[in-house]
Amino acid sequence: MSASLASLAALVLASDASPSGFGGTILSGSTVAHLHGTWNKTEQDEWSSNSKELNAAGRTLQALVPSYLPKGSVIELRSDNTTTVSYLNKVCGPVPLLTQTAVQCHQ
Repeated sequence: MSASLASLAALVLASDASPSGFGGTILSGSTVAHLHGTWNKTEQDEWSSNSKELNAAGRTLQALVPSYLPKGSVIELRSDNTTTVSYLNKVCGPVPLLTQTAVQCHQ
């Protein structure tokens, strides 16, 4: 995220995924909220690491962000997965499942 966009961000979202689960945190001013969970058997066995990372960010967005921000607000995303950042920034890519997940995150 460029410095100018980062300064506009009303909220910082950080997420990460592992083979067995995920976690996410949002920071809005002095408010901090956390989310964590585990993947079900299908998600553990069939999803790629990129899909898990993108879904970790998506679940955090969907579960925590609506409580703190109006729709359309600028969010600074922090992820150690460049595919997740790319799909969420561009809302498209070569893998249809990831594109679908990114589109859902923007709704």
